[in-house]
Formats: sequence, C-alpha cells, structure tokens
Amino acid sequence: MVRSFEFESVGAGDERLRATTPGGESVTIPAGWFDESDEWRRIFGHVLDAGLPDAVSFDGAANVPTENALVGIRDGEAVSGGEAEALLARLDAEGAVSVSDTTVSVLFDPETADSFSRERWAAARDSLADELERVEIDLFDRPSLGEDVEAKQAELAAEIRDLLPDGDPSDIDALSDDERERFERLRERYHYYDQLDAANIDPLLAPGPSDWADQLRDATTTPSDALADFEAAVEALAALQDGGEELHESGERLRRLREAVDRLAEA
Repeated sequence: MVRSFEFESVGAGDERLRATTPGGESVTIPAGWFDESDEWRRIFGHVLDAGLPDAVSFDGAANVPTENALVGIRDGEAVSGGEAEALLARLDAEGAVSVSDTTVSVLFDPETADSFSRERWAAARDSLADELERVEIDLFDRPSLGEDVEAKQAELAAEIRDLLPDGDPSDIDALSDDERERFERLRERYHYYDQLDAANIDPLLAPGPSDWADQLRDATTTPSDALADFEAAVEALAALQDGGEELHESGERLRRLREAVDRLAEA
C-alpha cells in the first residue's frame, strides 16, 4: 500500500518537493521532473519494468503489483524506500498511473486517451523492446547471416552426445544437476532452428526478437487494440521464459509474439 502524501516546494528556486504523510513523516524528491517527459517516463519505465513479463496482470488495464513498482523505482533511481513511495505517489497524483492498495495501473485503453497516453505507450514499447532483447540473449543462439544451419545443429548434437553417458539419450537421469541444465540448454538451442522454421522465419535471414525490438522503438503511433496486443505479447514473453521446451516443439508462442509486436509497431 502506498501512503498518501502532501507535496510542497522547498529550497532555493523550489527545486525540491517535500512529501509529507498524514503521520508527519517526510522525504524530499526532485521538483520539476513532471515538466520533462524524459524524467517522468524514466520513472514510469521502472514501474513497468518491475512487472514484466510475468508479474503484469490485465483487467481493463495493465497492472503491476505495488510492491514490485516500489522496488523498481527504489532500485532504478537509487533512492530510499520512502523516496520511492513518494515518487510513486507523485506519479499517481499527476495522473500518470493509478495506484490502489495492491496494484499500480500503468496502461489503459488508447481509446480513453489522456495527456499521458502517448508517452505511456512509448515507454511501454521501449520496455517491451528491452524484454525482447533479453529473451533473445537468454534463450536463443540465433544463427548469423550465412551460417551453415545444418553444421550448427550437428555441432550442438555432438555436444549433447558428449554430455550423455555413452551418448545414450535414455541416460538423462544419470546426469548431475549442472549437467542436466547444460543438456536442456543445448537441446533448446538445437530445436531453435526447427522452431524458426515452424514460425516461418528464414534461419539465415532471421528477424528475431532483437529485430522486433527495433520495430517497436521506431513506432510512433498506438493502435486502438494496443492493450490487447500488449497483453498477448507479455503472455508470450512469459511463456518463452517459463516453457522453452514446448515453445521449441511448436513455434506457436513465438508466432503469437511476432504477430502481437507487428500489430503494436504498425504505423
């Protein structure tokens, strides 16, 4: 829960705000940061980043747990817990977010636009782009242009055989925890090439998650169904992180992610 605050300007030139709770506790935070879109958008981004991908919920809006939001601001701005609470309360007071006891609503239907809509959605596209790049680094060993895909798969298959006792796939249970983790990673990378094909992506010219991130960052408009598309992209990202084996078998989640990003980035 975020406490209520009263804000008053202090200091020479009113460059600071004193945020005071009804109980008399106070902290100071910078003043004027809401006059600069880059400033409040950065703090808003900390809130959104703290929920992506699997802690964001959707119920007519995109919501981040309040505790996540406070930790995101605290760590992102390198401030105290009290200062983070005051910054979040200021975002709420200005109307950039809507804070309840347990959640912070950060994105809303574009058709109910307000003065913050354009900047909110620009920040959301940036945060989603960052997540796409992390997914590619964490999960995919993407082939570079001109790489021999069959040779890469053969190399990965050889590593898998070397890891298994006598090269026998039925001996997976004999692996240590570290060896089992290595095996799973190698298998994910091996099947990545099959998954690219299932998702109708040319593995030699593969536009992958980092390329889609560039699409999002270059976008300048917000489609009318952006909230539903953002939800679809976030769900696919969470599934990518939590269910890699199923992803690589079907390619379905990557297709859904690509389609959602395409819609969010359309001009």
